[in-house]
Parts: sequence; C-alpha cells; structure tokens
Amino acid sequence: MYSANDPLRGLDCNEKLILSLRRLYSSYGYSRYRMSKFEEYDFYSRNKDFLVSEGVITFTDTDGKLMALKPDVTLSIVKNSTDRSGVRKLYYDENVYRVSGRNETFREIKQAGLECIGDIDLYCMSEVLTLAAHSLNAVSERFVLDVSHLGIITALVDRITDDERIRSLLLKCVGEKNTHGIDDICFSNGIDPDLSGPLKKLVSLYGEPHQVISGLSDIVGEIDVSDAVTELEKVLEVFSGSGFGKNIRLDFSTVGDPNYYCGIVFKGYIDGVPGSVLSGGCYDKLMNKLGRNSKAIGFALYLDMLERLYSFENDYDADIMLVYDDEADIPELTGAVRDLIKRGYRVYCTSKADDSVKRRFTCVFKNGKVEGIESLS
Repeated sequence: MYSANDPLRGLDCNEKLILSLRRLYSSYGYSRYRMSKFEEYDFYSRNKDFLVSEGVITFTDTDGKLMALKPDVTLSIVKNSTDRSGVRKLYYDENVYRVSGRNETFREIKQAGLECIGDIDLYCMSEVLTLAAHSLNAVSERFVLDVSHLGIITALVDRITDDERIRSLLLKCVGEKNTHGIDDICFSNGIDPDLSGPLKKLVSLYGEPHQVISGLSDIVGEIDVSDAVTELEKVLEVFSGSGFGKNIRLDFSTVGDPNYYCGIVFKGYIDGVPGSVLSGGCYDKLMNKLGRNSKAIGFALYLDMLERLYSFENDYDADIMLVYDDEADIPELTGAVRDLIKRGYRVYCTSKADDSVKRRFTCVFKNGKVEGIESLS
C-alpha cells in the first residue's frame, strides 16, 4: 500500500538522498565544502588518470586561458588544502561535469562524498568506511562494500617484476580477476610462472573479512605484509556487531591507480545497478603529487549510477489525480488539495480525468470529501 508519511515526500529520490547524506556526514563533524565551477584545464590534464571519466568540457576564458568545467570534487579539495596538524573533515554534494557512464554523453551530474585529510589514523579509516556503508544503505539495504589493501596487492606484484609497464598490466588483470591474463603476461615476458602463484590466489579470494584474512598467511608466504594485514584487520573491526557485517566483503580485485592510491581501497555496489556506485580509499600519493605532506582518505558516491533505480519516480507527473465536478465548492476543493499536499502527495487537480497525465492514483472530490483516499494509507 502507498504511504505519504515520508516527510520528504514530494522531493525526487536524489534530493531526499542528498538531504539524508548531509545529516549523516554533519553528525560526524564533517563540514560542507563548496567549490567553484571552473578550473584551469591544465590541472585536470596533469591528473586525468585520477578522474572517473577522461572527458572534460573546456572553454577559452576572456584572458585566453583554457578552462574546464570541474569533472571531480576530490582534486578541487586537495588543490585548495594546506598541510596542518590535526584532521580536516569535509563533505560535499556538488555538480560535476563529465561523460556519464549511463549514456556516454556529457552531463551535469550530482556527486556526493567526503574527504578526511591530515593526520589519518586507524579511527579515521574506520570512520570513513563506516560512512561509506551508511551512504550505500541510505540508497538500498541490498548493498555490498568490497574492501581491499593495495599494500598487499603491490607486494605480490613486486615479487613478480619491477618493470613499471608489466606491473601496470598485472594490476589491470588483478582488477579484472583475470588469472589467465597474469599467466599470459608472465609467459610473454619470460617470467617464472611460479612467481605469479600467490598473486593469482590472492585475486581469487573473496568473502567475509575474518575468513579471508585468516587465509592470507598461507598465500603471501614469506613476503612481509604484516603491517598491511594488521591495518586491514583493525579497520574492519568497526563492522563487528554493526549490522553491516553481512554487507562487507574482502575482494583483492578491488584496486585503484597505485600512482594515486595506497593502503585501504574500497568500492560499493547496489543490487540492480551494474558497476560500482561508490569508490574510495587512501590517496596519500595524490596528496604528495600535488605537493601536500598530509594523508587522506575519502570516497565519492556517483548519483548518476543510481538513476535506473529511481527511474520509476520519473514515470509519474503526480501521485494523485483529483477529479472534481462542476458543483464542487471551490474553497472546500482548495482546502482538500492543500491538505493532500501537506500530507506529502503531489496533486493534479482537474475537472476531467486526463489519461495523458501519468499518476499513481485517481481520486474523486465529491460532497466536500476526497473519495478513494483511504486506499493510499
């Protein structure tokens, strides 16, 4: 049965989600970050590998500089940050401009997320992961948050080769869970196939954190990744008894660009949406690349990926078509419409039913009352 008890009823799903996320992030002490729409294109050109989409909308400013509509928020935050003691906690919901994965055209896209910058410790990492899980849960309870650690992955890749080109190819295979591709790379480059055994086993691991972590020692052997394993284990303890335990998985095919990311990395998925809708991790290397000594961890929620979940909201022009006759008392009718709107319904009031207006329900105003409203609550 339909209910209009939701106090945010009347807003579209993305608007309600944004308001919910603002309350969530601010309750943890995160301050809202606002950015300008423009930045010099050269800044994004130098860091295009960090962007979700390589496409950037450019234009020439009045002084001749090539400018860009901002395709990312994290880069803007880092560029405008300064090194200082303590931790700076920021959240955002901003429009970015890039090629949408949904239809491969440039779009203005609402992006939400947060960044924690400064003296990052285990608590900060745990908090960001917790907020990532809460963010996904705000969209749907049917979500999965896949977590990984680049320190463990790169240690096993380094065991195979120190050639940057080959390392990049191997990491690409790791992200695709392509163990046959790893074999092919080793064969074509004359690398002992035994060296790739641990990496292939790591790629195949997937499951609840405590089960996967318990099997890591058998895979990594004598390679010292104890600090990374301990960090991963301690950070994920936050989900013990949290109610999100069933939603958290260790998946070492979750990788980020090692030129920017390090340590904990993660991606979020929603049932019914192909591809990740949330992505984040520790990006100390990005900070260093932009001349910062601080550490950082954060994530972004890509709201354009959620549109297919919310498409049903856009299938209706109104919740209720309220049909009245010529004898209706106008003040009474006006009061009835106002009452329905206060209850959260979108109301299309008309003297004749119009099939071209898409609505959830049709009600009739008769004898001073709305008939049929009982079935909506």
